[in-house]
Amino acid sequence: MRDFTWAFKDGHVGFDGGQYFDQDFSTATSGGYGFAIRELDDGRVVVIYVLENSPAAQAGLQIGAEITTFNGEPISDAIEKVRPYVIQSSDIDIRYQKARYLLRAEVGDTAEITFANPNASSQTVSLVAVSETQSFSRTSIYFGVNIDGLLPVDTQIIRQDNSQIGYIRINTNFDDLNLLVRLFERSLQQFEARQVEGIIIDMRYNSGGANLGLAGFLTDQEIPMGQLEYYSEATGQFEPEGLPGKVLPNENQYRFDKMVLLVGPACASACELESYSFSQVPGMITVGQFPTSGVVAEVARGQFTLPEGFFIQVPTGRFTLGDGSIFLEGTGVQPTLRVPIDETTVYSTDDIVLQAGIKAVLEPLGAGVTPSAPPSIASPSEAESAFAGGAEFMWDVAREEYTEDVLTPHVKTYTIPLSESKTLIWPYAWCAQDKDTLEQNFAQIDLKFILDGQEIPQDQLAVYDVASGGYECRLVYTALSDWEAGEHRFSIVATFQTDINDGTSTYEAGDYVDEYTVYVRP
Repeated sequence: MRDFTWAFKDGHVGFDGGQYFDQDFSTATSGGYGFAIRELDDGRVVVIYVLENSPAAQAGLQIGAEITTFNGEPISDAIEKVRPYVIQSSDIDIRYQKARYLLRAEVGDTAEITFANPNASSQTVSLVAVSETQSFSRTSIYFGVNIDGLLPVDTQIIRQDNSQIGYIRINTNFDDLNLLVRLFERSLQQFEARQVEGIIIDMRYNSGGANLGLAGFLTDQEIPMGQLEYYSEATGQFEPEGLPGKVLPNENQYRFDKMVLLVGPACASACELESYSFSQVPGMITVGQFPTSGVVAEVARGQFTLPEGFFIQVPTGRFTLGDGSIFLEGTGVQPTLRVPIDETTVYSTDDIVLQAGIKAVLEPLGAGVTPSAPPSIASPSEAESAFAGGAEFMWDVAREEYTEDVLTPHVKTYTIPLSESKTLIWPYAWCAQDKDTLEQNFAQIDLKFILDGQEIPQDQLAVYDVASGGYECRLVYTALSDWEAGEHRFSIVATFQTDINDGTSTYEAGDYVDEYTVYVRP
């Protein structure tokens, strides 16, 4: 029965052989050699984990070693011949599991491995399998993941300097569905109220259940889904069951400048349907190292109880698109932003997919777009009016936050995303212990405001002197408005001609630069 189910390339085919199956699995996989591997995008196979005092460690294998042969065969061929104890629909997932199960064995089995440690010559060793599962766990798709959630939806604010990102992890589409929908919408409400930079919807470890069409909260357009079909013995072909699926817009709508969907191979079945609809929301960026598992079918009519307490499941319904092609099965929801499988990622135990998602959210709209014109520069009187009217300072709306003085020449960068044009104060500030020191300091500062490579004349800048916190301060500034869509770059260069002491600290001579990039949403 086990071999029968293994003949199917379909993740919805399942077999429960009770204690017999458990014993078979345990015997065949309880042994390991104490190391784990990953196959890279370029086809090389490298060691990503070595268990301390294991056969692999004693033989000298190191993290980063390249494996070239296994039992005398090229490593790629050896991987391809493996029969994993898990049924998958996707070629990508099948290959991943084959690489994992290559290194599982019965205790006492031997394997001959040829490898080369980093910056070392190739060598061949013989390893004897011992009882260990740590190396197997290291390459589990659930490695390092807490899947014991108390709620169907987990949510949090991810903070990056001055930026806030709304993060939603949907753990299941089963559980309490009413609660799930309410938690999801409440998260969107809170994120919108906080004006987050964007949202991340994490579907990677969703255990499936029912497709709820949650994407309807994020778009006012219908999203076509697959048509469920069952095979008819009467007609000898698959016939549609009901109407084609679609996700309808929700009455309550929520909008965010940046939206990211995280996907991975642990997302199967109804999780994939939910993920697909999210992926079709205009502007959604789908991030992952792998697609979803590509296991999309109907199994309600394919549940069979067998003698000896055995049980088998097979899919009996399929989903198709309007052109007759199979919907998602074997392919899954594909990333539009793929995290590479290379030496920059495989050794890390951090959540590199989430990190890529955060980076995608923080990549402002308008990046790489050349504006049709620079912003308008205010006259001194216009700048004073903007200042008095409460226009925001650029450093207050920037994502970066600097709290400590730096006493040596340096460059500070400021990133400012704008959803729409607004007036902003572009400032330079300096404080000293008294007015005389302030004047002496400014006499040694060569100040340049540079926009699009052109220096703004000093007589176009406004000046404001004020006492603050026991210091005398001077603000030199202008106001910028009428921002065209795209990426605007400008800077302030304060050249200290000599060492300058403000009465408290001494600043070395040199250039102190503030570089600003304003991204205006197209």
